[in-house]
Amino acid sequence: MRELVDGFLREKSIVNHHIASFNDFLPTHDNPDSRMQRIVDNISIGDDESLKGVIKLDLDKHGEENVQIVIGRRRDPLTGRIEPNARPTISVGRPYVKEADGSTHDLTPMEARLRNLSYKAPVHMDQPVHLRQHLLAEEGCRRSTASPRRS
Repeated sequence: MRELVDGFLREKSIVNHHIASFNDFLPTHDNPDSRMQRIVDNISIGDDESLKGVIKLDLDKHGEENVQIVIGRRRDPLTGRIEPNARPTISVGRPYVKEADGSTHDLTPMEARLRNLSYKAPVHMDQPVHLRQHLLAEEGCRRSTASPRRS
């Protein structure tokens, strides 16, 4: 085992390994199929494998209304595979600092180190919420609405 670790460190430094692993995890324009995005795409709540990347909420026990929160990329309804041109749902912003006077500006690693600040960046996820209402007895009509939300 020791020979294996030594051989790996001869070929690659541990720092380069950490940087490559970090770059593979974060979604970027160059890496839209990041590990973070793949984790979100494969989230499955319940036994229904066709709903990967979707959280389905049954608000009414009689089937009158249900809500679907789509957190993964768009999938082909027939094959269940992620569509090749589907836009990633996760993006990472730039690190910034909010000063005492309320102003904000981009934060550099050097400034974070000198001021003993955390060098963190916001992570954004698109979460379209689809509300489907079936035939309502009181109204005698069928409504279907979809409203995208961003958190």
